[in-house]
Amino acid sequence: MKNDLIEKIYNEISFFSVKKTHFSKRNQELSFKLKDSNNIRDIAKRIKEFNGRCITIDVYKKQDDYILLYHFDIKNILITIEVFLTNKTINSISSVLKSAIWIEQGINQKYPIKFSDHRNMEKIFLNKDILKDYLTLSELMTKKIKKVKL
Repeated sequence: MKNDLIEKIYNEISFFSVKKTHFSKRNQELSFKLKDSNNIRDIAKRIKEFNGRCITIDVYKKQDDYILLYHFDIKNILITIEVFLTNKTINSISSVLKSAIWIEQGINQKYPIKFSDHRNMEKIFLNKDILKDYLTLSELMTKKIKKVKL
């Protein structure tokens, strides 16, 4: 039954992607590279149709551009969508998936990335020092974690 769901998710999302970059039955993960960053809201709509949610969005700088890794969850299946940004603006998915509201706000505060059509870009961090020890989901999953002194 879970494999049927994975196949349905794959069929819905692969239409928008360059390629499926990773699939793991054991860990129940799917990863895709998005062809066009303008399609991220359409991906979010597909995720919502499966009663999914946005877990987090990781940000990586590549020279002058940014890569966003959107991590979604559908019934304990992890879906990661890689989006390459060249103009530092992307459509907000918060109107589709409410779980992305604070995530996008936090990214906007830390990076020069703008989310078009986000309803509220009010700052959410009270203290910039909070950001210095920020770890991405990818770092946590691959155990690339630097030790923090207490």
